[in-house]
Amino acid sequence: MAPPDVSASVTPLPRHGKRRRLVEDVAAGRTSLGPGPANAGDPVGNKEGASHAGMATFPLGLAKGFESAELRLMEATPEVLDALGQGANLRVVGDGLEHPAALVTETATFEMCRVETSNLLLLFPPIEKVGDIGTAAGNVSFHYELKRSKPKQQLLRQLLGEGRVWSLDELETRVQGSRAEVLALLRQMNALQVDGAGKRWRAVSEEKEVSPILDRLLTELMARGKSLEGVAEEDCVALLPDVETVLVQHCLKAYGDPHSLPEQDSQQSTSVERVGPSALAHGPLEEGSTEAALEQSRGRRWTLNLGKVAAFKAHQIFQQGMSRPQGAVWTREAFFLEWEARLPGLYRPDPEVLRGIALKEEIGGEACLRYLPGVTMPLDPTGRLKRLFTVRKKWRFEEMEPYMLPLVPEKKTLEDFLLKHTRSSVEAGEGGGRIYSAR
Repeated sequence: MAPPDVSASVTPLPRHGKRRRLVEDVAAGRTSLGPGPANAGDPVGNKEGASHAGMATFPLGLAKGFESAELRLMEATPEVLDALGQGANLRVVGDGLEHPAALVTETATFEMCRVETSNLLLLFPPIEKVGDIGTAAGNVSFHYELKRSKPKQQLLRQLLGEGRVWSLDELETRVQGSRAEVLALLRQMNALQVDGAGKRWRAVSEEKEVSPILDRLLTELMARGKSLEGVAEEDCVALLPDVETVLVQHCLKAYGDPHSLPEQDSQQSTSVERVGPSALAHGPLEEGSTEAALEQSRGRRWTLNLGKVAAFKAHQIFQQGMSRPQGAVWTREAFFLEWEARLPGLYRPDPEVLRGIALKEEIGGEACLRYLPGVTMPLDPTGRLKRLFTVRKKWRFEEMEPYMLPLVPEKKTLEDFLLKHTRSSVEAGEGGGRIYSAR
């Protein structure tokens, strides 16, 4: 594999000292390496010149351009070897400075950690048979250790925040993450898929675009007595003729689940009015995307996920209530009354939906809710912990779980992560739970 283009460079061989003398001795034939009886010169690593029983020698040479060889030594994990064996492409992303270098397969990301060594490491191409002259192609003083890591969500969020349309290829060259992981993050962040092939993406404004569209769609469906289960995508598009088709599709994907129907039902078509330019568009759309989106809509049906819709409405209530004197705080009773009013006949509000959206508090003896959306917090675990401890000095496990669990590194549990990065104690009294505070 060709050497990765990262910021680190091979340390030059010193002009003096043991390592330099060793290389010169090997090149001049005064020292040999390998199994078998020792030669007349000092064996490698034997300062006293004593012979080593059972030590043999073999011829060793240095390739032309030995000291200038730009080689990198990298650990190969089983996953990387499997990817190479399947002919998959491997990429190195990151400049090694502001953005750490990462080795990326088609499905996984590995942080490249530089490990220094004081030993002389000579690199040889394969030797076909015993007795052949071994020619060292170069030497290294460090190697790269690979550690499985998650893609850089914060960087992806920053790029999408620039307000432009990004191709998937462009994002792959900037974000330390595999294509599969980047696509998963784009969907998790509710980014807008501009084209049907999923190759062009942009950020979408929940407040200015998604919220008005979803509100209108729910109003139109309920006003016509339509079920929210198995609703035809073409019908949704026809109900909002002034909205771009891709934006309607985005709302259905973000707040609905695909609905399967018998083949004869899925083949039924609904006439769709021509869709004009959206007054809510947030940037340039791909040329021809409307026609392609209309074609993709035919036959598709969705069931609106009432849990997701309820969470959306909860965010909406909190955000619209920020101008009140109480700001981010609502009494629990007032909030649930407003929440239920915005979901008429659809859904009985479930407090579990508010996990990761709001915190329970008691103010003046009254049960309250404080708006604290996890989606606006730092995406790195330590940054999020710091943010949480600025809000509250002490946390119970069940309170931290919805905010921290999605960010815990692979192969680690949340309990282990919190024990390592926080101070933990047990509440006084019978049945006291564990409490976490900043270190």
